[in-house]
Order: sequence, then C-alpha cells, then structure tokens
Amino acid sequence: MRIVFVTFIIYLASSEAKAWYTVRNPFQFIEPEQKVHHITDCMDVRSDEGIFKYVKVPRFISSPKHSKLIDVATIEDSMQVCGLFLFTDPDKIIEIHIRHLDVDCEFGGLISVFDGWEMNGKYFPSTQDHPLTLEQRSNEFCNDRKQYPTYRTIYRSNQNAALVQYRIPVKGSFTITVRHLKNPEPCNILAQPDLSPSYQLSNYGGRKNCTLSTVFPAVLDILMSNIGEQTGKSLNYECDSESDRLVIGGTNSQKDDTNDIEILTNVCGKSKERSPPMNIFCEYTTIRLISSGKYRNEALITIGLPSFDDQYPLTLFCQTPGGLTDKK
Repeated sequence: MRIVFVTFIIYLASSEAKAWYTVRNPFQFIEPEQKVHHITDCMDVRSDEGIFKYVKVPRFISSPKHSKLIDVATIEDSMQVCGLFLFTDPDKIIEIHIRHLDVDCEFGGLISVFDGWEMNGKYFPSTQDHPLTLEQRSNEFCNDRKQYPTYRTIYRSNQNAALVQYRIPVKGSFTITVRHLKNPEPCNILAQPDLSPSYQLSNYGGRKNCTLSTVFPAVLDILMSNIGEQTGKSLNYECDSESDRLVIGGTNSQKDDTNDIEILTNVCGKSKERSPPMNIFCEYTTIRLISSGKYRNEALITIGLPSFDDQYPLTLFCQTPGGLTDKK
C-alpha cells in the first residue's frame, strides 16, 4: 500500500511540474508573432506591418577555359538599385527597425532609409513641404561603421510613407521590422487608390504647408473647407496668391521638382457643401494647403482615379514634351 501511495505522489508531482511550464504571468506582455515577408521583386510597394527579409546569394557558373567558378553578378548589371516602398493609413507614420544587416561596403553594397518616397528624382513630400532637408531625410549605411558612424537601427517617418532602397551587387542580406504608429497631427499625406474614403488636411493653427500628394492622375472633390479669412459661406476659386489657400495642381516627370506644379486653381473660404469634381490629368497630383499661421485651416478631400470620359469644368492637362498645358 505504501509503495502505491508513494508512486501516486510522484505522479502528481511530475504532472504539476509539467503543468507549470504552460502557466504564464497574467501581467507578462507576450509580443504577437509577426508575419515574415520575403522581398523578391526589385521594386515592391507594401502596406503591411511585420518582418521583411531580403537575401541575395551569389550565383556561379563554371568556366571550362579557366577551370574555375565565375560570379554571374560580374556579368550582369550588378549596381542596380532596388526599392521597398512602404505606405500606411493617412493618420499613421512608419517605423523601420534594422534587425539584421549584411551589406558589404567593399563590393559597393549600400542600403538607404528615406523619409518619404523618391521616384524618378521626384520627392514625396516635396522639399518645400517636408520639415527636414533632403540630407536629413536620407540615411545611408553598410557594414562599415567607420564609414557611416551615424548609422542607427530605428527610423521613423514624418508621414504615412517611407522608402528602403538597397544596392547589393554580389551577395548580402538584411532584415527589417515595419510598424505603423499613430500620428496625432498628420500634415503631409501620400494618397493611394482606395486607401481612404477621404483625406483631411490641416495646419493645426501653425505656419506651415501641408500637402496631399498622389503618384497618379486624380479626380478630387472638396467635401468641406475652412481656409483663410471668412467673408462668406462659399468657396472662392480665385484666391490671392499671397493669402492662406488650397493650391490644386499637378506635374509630370519632366519637371525637376514637385514644388514646381502647374496650378488648376487656388481655393479658400468656408463651405460645407461638396465642390464640383476636378480632374488632374498629370502623372503626379498635388493639393497643398498653404498657411500663414493666422488661421486654423482645414479641408476634407476625396480622391479617386479619373476617367477621360468625364470632362468636368475644372480640368487640368499637364504639359507634355512638345505640347502645351490645357486648362479648362
């Protein structure tokens, strides 16, 4: 009987010890498992959070003439620059955490984190709108800490868009974690088709420019506006170029800077009525809220893809090589 009882006690002890391994402190924070995304395309546009991994393995071929392996990367265009274009909701910013870095400086490898987007030499937000200089917005580094002593592991954008560019000629890899954080006062916004039913621009009472940009032609409506000195309850589409206003226009890739836009109209005033639709047939659309700081300006705007069949009274065709701007 004693033998059976002792055996039973041992069994209970072993069962309880095993059960304790599955018990968790209720106050302990367990980070949820993050999805891993493998980067396979040279140009990739993503709105996901999670872990992003890129690995380049050198490819070799056999050379019968020399009886040795030759790196194929020396034959290809090994200095190609690729990009991971990140975006999120209008009221969020992007945090990029460099978890792993194996980018060899000796072979021309380089990685860059850019605050915003850069496409064909155009910057979003533009240099006029962003609070930082281009030098401050761009952070380049590789494995050589002496060459890049200011290299950090965590970067945060000022708006809902960020870019990771990389050049890995022979071999290398990197791993980053992307998080979307709340932005209490979104100013510059990069819009995407179907990203949001509407976008709000506001200067929050400050002296600054806030811009809604797209990288596609757009049709837009102003749902509500409260801009500048109030003299009535309707929109003014011919506001003074020196006053607080909403500048609506666009540009094509031939322009050197997205600051230099072709203007369709300057809008100001107070209205809760929906404006007539406006077509911007340009490669890039810009809606810039210019504020002196004297007023708390804001506007609520919808953006979508235009149709050439819809010819609205307010329509802008941007200048093309050998052509002229057409404004109706």
